[in-house]
Amino acid sequence: MKRKVFILSDSTGDTAEKVVSAALRQFESHNVEVIIFPRVREEHEIEALVERAADSRALLVHTTVNPRHREMLQTLCSDAGLEEIDLIGT
Repeated sequence: MKRKVFILSDSTGDTAEKVVSAALRQFESHNVEVIIFPRVREEHEIEALVERAADSRALLVHTTVNPRHREMLQTLCSDAGLEEIDLIGT
């Protein structure tokens, strides 16, 4: 089964894509599909993407500058039992 990594960004997603690509190079034998969701800036978009990631059992990597959106992502992912990595926050 192909593991999915969802990259959610409020901008282009380039930063997260480079970080994820660099990390995946260490695990070439793993079958991973990376899907980028750029310019996600509305709360309803975040909710929909977390739900989609949960349905796909994806790892969610995000680069969201808005602290409220970062907190929302962390809460929604936690509630959904979904792994998430915040590349911008502390």
